[in-house]
Amino acid sequence: MKKKLAILLVGTMIASSILAGCGSKKSEPTKKETSGELKGDITFWHSFTQGPRMEVIQQTADQFMKDNPGVKIKIETFSWGDFYTKWTTGLASGNVPDMSTALPGHVVEMMDADALEPVDDLIDDIGRNKFSKTALSEGKKDGTCYSLPLYSHAQVMWYRKDLLQKAGLSVPKTWDEFAEAAKTLTKDGVYGCSFPCGSNDLMATRFLNFYVRNSNIENTISQTKSAENLPTPVLQEKEIEVSNGTGYSLNNIQGAETVKALEQGTIVISYKATGENAIQSLFSVGNGTNGNQNRHFHIYVTNSGGVGMELRNTDGDFKYTLDRPAAVRGSYKGERVSNTIAFKADKENKKYKLFADGELIATLDKEAFKFISDITGVDNIMLGGTLRQGQVAYPFEGTINSVGVYQDVISDDELVQLTGQTTYADNIFYAGDATKSNYFRIPSLLTLDSGTVIAAADARYGGTHDSKSKINTAFAKSTDGGNTYDEINVMTS
Repeated sequence: MKKKLAILLVGTMIASSILAGCGSKKSEPTKKETSGELKGDITFWHSFTQGPRMEVIQQTADQFMKDNPGVKIKIETFSWGDFYTKWTTGLASGNVPDMSTALPGHVVEMMDADALEPVDDLIDDIGRNKFSKTALSEGKKDGTCYSLPLYSHAQVMWYRKDLLQKAGLSVPKTWDEFAEAAKTLTKDGVYGCSFPCGSNDLMATRFLNFYVRNSNIENTISQTKSAENLPTPVLQEKEIEVSNGTGYSLNNIQGAETVKALEQGTIVISYKATGENAIQSLFSVGNGTNGNQNRHFHIYVTNSGGVGMELRNTDGDFKYTLDRPAAVRGSYKGERVSNTIAFKADKENKKYKLFADGELIATLDKEAFKFISDITGVDNIMLGGTLRQGQVAYPFEGTINSVGVYQDVISDDELVQLTGQTTYADNIFYAGDATKSNYFRIPSLLTLDSGTVIAAADARYGGTHDSKSKINTAFAKSTDGGNTYDEINVMTS
């Protein structure tokens, strides 16, 4: 019978309880002993080579054997450097302990190798609320826990604010900015960044951990996993270049007829706009014949960053609109950038939702729920425009990186994650903030001698047509060089 380990990542104060739960070498799930004398041999591996820790572990084992004479505990100690080789070769030969300490990365590999016993009964016996949920999750697979956390490290990066200010630099917010700042600060015997990075040095892996968790690598992995879990789209296209005023017909591709009859569904679009038209249709379905110019559904963006959808079957039948201004970026740091938008029509809950760049941006409830199947005479599907009376209206210019149309109503969490692949720096002022304004103009930044940064802008409340002579100044203050800002206030003229 295959022997499995019980992974011990708990404090010594409760080690006796764990020993009681792990005395068996059978492969059935661990159960709490409620009666009868405990008997058997227990082999325990650990990697705490510091004297005081070794003494406490041995004392705990000795006390347990004194309280349970039928139990013999054998303790073997290995350095963390030798531990990985020890357990991997042990699994191959069948020479593994009953209990062991392990690092989270080791636990993942042990779970994948089916080498561990479930310990949920033990966790519940100790008290599940005594453990960090995040720490427990590192040893969880398919809803079952296979390890108990002992401790976790709070890893942070610190910086010399005085050196940054002396060099005229702000706190880096991206890895590119970090690299440039490090190069600038490296002079006169001072290194802009210094950390040990040998092939066997723990700090190297920790720094890599920072990089993965704070860069697009983690986001890309997350998006890949999210995409893998999505249903199969009924229609999809990639890398479509659209010239201004031409549009791109999808009438003859696989899935077009299914899309024309959708009663509900989800549409996900990634795009990069290069045109400046006021309203630019990304995706549309409708009746493009003469006299039917108001029978269509389309998802659009504006040249000021707005995102919206329009669903109509002549104004007398139904006309539903949903939009959010200043929701996406046309450019960032002087370059055109991509954005990702999702729209879903949820028939069961009678809701329409728009998502952009990792955020749910707008919701519309309609008791009289309608969708594409309710539009009379649908005869076309198009990227980069809306066909109205045979002419391409609301022309888009740029690249449709990808479009996917789904019959399924994809969850909010998945769409936030999926659209979050294109996110950029946070705005100081934005639609939906404390100002309750959707439009801003005349932005300004002022840095005081103290280092405090004051940000200000005219918050407009009448839309883009707000009187130019009416100034409502929104302002916010930063005391950390513009990294974060306190509560936004408005001063009305």
